[in-house]
Amino acid sequence: MASLPPLIQPDTVLKQIRDLMTKERYLNALQELDWFLQVDPDHVEALIHRSLIYAHQNRQDAAIQDLAKAKRRGGKDLQPMLLLQQWQVQLLVGDADGAIANLSNLLQSPADDTTPYFMGPQYLASVYALRGQAHAQKHDPEAALKDYDTALAADASHA
Repeated sequence: MASLPPLIQPDTVLKQIRDLMTKERYLNALQELDWFLQVDPDHVEALIHRSLIYAHQNRQDAAIQDLAKAKRRGGKDLQPMLLLQQWQVQLLVGDADGAIANLSNLLQSPADDTTPYFMGPQYLASVYALRGQAHAQKHDPEAALKDYDTALAADASHA
C-alpha cells in the first residue's frame, strides 16, 4: 500500500469528502475518492463512500463491487455510520431484503457499544427509518409505517 504524502492526513481528506457528500457534490467527492483510493485502495471508509456515490449514479455493479471489498476489509469492525451507508447502498441497488435482514439483526443484537441503542436516539431513529424505507421498497406499507413511527418516537427530528 502506498502512503499519503506527509502533509496530507487521511482524516482531513475523508472529512472533505464527507462534506462534499453532505452538500450532494457527488462528482467532486468521487474525484477525491478516486484519488484517495489510488493511494490506499483498501481503505474501508473510502470504499463505502464511493459505493454510495456509485449507487446514487445508478452504477449498481460498481457500487456492489466497492461494497463487497469494504465488507471483506472491514469485517465486523465497521463503524456504525458506515454501516448505515452500507445499508443505504443496499437499498439503492434494490436489495431491500438484505437491508431488512441486516437492520433487523442489528436491532435484535445484545446491547453493547456497537448497537443502535448505545449510539443514541438519532442513530436508532436512522436505523428504523432506513428499515422503513426498505419495507416501503418491498411494498409493505404496514411494516414501513411501523418503523417510521418508531423512528419518530426515538428522535422527533426525523419528522
